[in-house]
Amino acid sequence: MESSSTKLCDQCTSFEYKLGATARKQHPLQKLSLSVNLAPNIWALQRSAKEGCVLCRLIYQAILYRHPGILQSDLMSMVSIGLSSLEHTGIKHLSDEGGGEKHEVGSTIEGGSRAHSILRARLDTRRIVFSAWMLGGGRKLDANDDYYSVQGVEAIAKLGKKWLLEYCTVHKQCNEASQEGHSDHVTSHIIPTRLVDVGIDGDEMFPRLTITNGSGLYSEYATLSYAWGDENLGIKTTSSNLQGMTKKIDPSNLSKTIREAFIMTRKLGIRYLWVDALCILQSQGSDDAQHELDWQHEAARFGQYYENSILTIAATGAQSASEGLFPHRAGQVGSFEPYTVRWTVGADVPKEVTIYPKVPCWEDELMLSPLATRGWAAQERLISRRILHFAANCVCWECYELQATEGDPSGCVLDYIMTYSKKRFTHVSDRLPALSALASRVQSRIPHQYMEGIWADNDVSGLAWKPTGDFWADSPKQPAVPSWSWASARGSVEFWAAPT
Repeated sequence: MESSSTKLCDQCTSFEYKLGATARKQHPLQKLSLSVNLAPNIWALQRSAKEGCVLCRLIYQAILYRHPGILQSDLMSMVSIGLSSLEHTGIKHLSDEGGGEKHEVGSTIEGGSRAHSILRARLDTRRIVFSAWMLGGGRKLDANDDYYSVQGVEAIAKLGKKWLLEYCTVHKQCNEASQEGHSDHVTSHIIPTRLVDVGIDGDEMFPRLTITNGSGLYSEYATLSYAWGDENLGIKTTSSNLQGMTKKIDPSNLSKTIREAFIMTRKLGIRYLWVDALCILQSQGSDDAQHELDWQHEAARFGQYYENSILTIAATGAQSASEGLFPHRAGQVGSFEPYTVRWTVGADVPKEVTIYPKVPCWEDELMLSPLATRGWAAQERLISRRILHFAANCVCWECYELQATEGDPSGCVLDYIMTYSKKRFTHVSDRLPALSALASRVQSRIPHQYMEGIWADNDVSGLAWKPTGDFWADSPKQPAVPSWSWASARGSVEFWAAPT
């Protein structure tokens, strides 16, 4: 058996050796199945990844991206690596011999000369199957992406501006919502009572609190969605310091999340930011009547503040305000490259499987985030028109028409196509015409040529499709559709992307 000439730990080397020895004894038509314990728990896997094992690094990253909160849990189950044959009708799961809780991570090959890989993990009593291929051609993220540097912040701000200005200006639903909320700045569009003036990028002024008096001059502002946490939040606005806060807010007295939100707001070219701890009078004790009155007034308007803001900045990956917008990205433990395992079945039948670096999943980053467990955040996310999420493993964008990540900034339509391909039509020839509405919408924000269900900006990944087990035996072939298009398949399809 041969493998990529890169560093492996003893356990991964043992796996490759056993795979080669097992495969040489088998007939090419026999199904191959092998499983080896890789690490006793996620922490041992983390150590091996940090020490440079390329296979452990890929597996560790994939588990973190699929289950962002695993390092904060007390789960101490086995991590295994395995390889088994894949039937054309579906995935053959690894054995559960021995019982108990364990992670199972496997590379799976398809029968015949072609191969692909998946990573799969079992957490608690649930089996989760997920792909190590990069759906939609997403850009892999690794330790070379330094988001704590000045250059890193500038890069994220540039991407945020692109989402905010280039995409949302052509989003019909975003614009309709804006027009409904901004038809009359003075009368119908409620402006927050107070806003933080964060200044203009490049100037030396201190932030300060501004009393808006409902003026439409302050209609373009951002809002902050975050979890306070149990730690000291830093300085807050009260009836006692309100006057002083209108003159100067010293960022050094604020929590890390609020400080970094000030910086990001300026970098995005937005001058005003609404932060609850600074824009609502906070309590100074149980008999603080001014706080009670202000809270009652402001709480009734929260929804409109978020709905009318130009953007919500969300500290989605942070459990408290002390963690900031850029939490430590545990999955970026080094540089990531594809890893290929090669072996020979019998005397002379070569096989191989390649595991590609995984990219963070938009849905997992948001749904499994610390902020998703916060009560107020549910309302803030629901009513915000545009959200820039600073999640655990990447920055994500959310608006009425686009869900994207820094690894896949244009948003992935291939996910939708895989779901769409499972739909049945009385006339199979209607598959592409029925997709025309989506094609027009994507075309409006991604000015690339559209051909037979594929956009030119992701033509490589769009061509890398295969039919799944859901085969429509009673459906006729479609001679009018080119064979290279997924729409020529007589059933549902899956996509894989080429490595980047």
